[in-house]
Amino acid sequence: MKDTLFDPTVQMFLACTYSEEDYKKEAERIRNIQEEYRKEVKRVIYDEEHFSFPAYVTAYASNHCYEYVLFPGNQRIIYVFIQFASKDELLFDQQFLPLDYQGYGENDQENGDSIYVFVQEDGTGIGLY
Repeated sequence: MKDTLFDPTVQMFLACTYSEEDYKKEAERIRNIQEEYRKEVKRVIYDEEHFSFPAYVTAYASNHCYEYVLFPGNQRIIYVFIQFASKDELLFDQQFLPLDYQGYGENDQENGDSIYVFVQEDGTGIGLY
């Protein structure tokens, strides 16, 4: 994590190997992640298209932020959070990045999807973090 003027540059990467029982419990917990604001519920998104491994995604290119969990097999789960990070700054294997990840400042998307952002009646967004 690097503190900057307005928003910190962040790269968090955690790879865990679980016992079979703990793996099932953790996978179930991840499948049920959701956020609610004024009775609108957004659930974690299952994605097999944008990653090299099956993933559950809570933020994808939303204001230069990515938050997702990968399931590469063998009872392993990989947790990733990236915010305002250029590709050359990343300290983990790039096979765990989204397939179309360009990196901050490299034509990266800004207006992706996030279960934490809700659009209000006046059209403005509110973020739950």
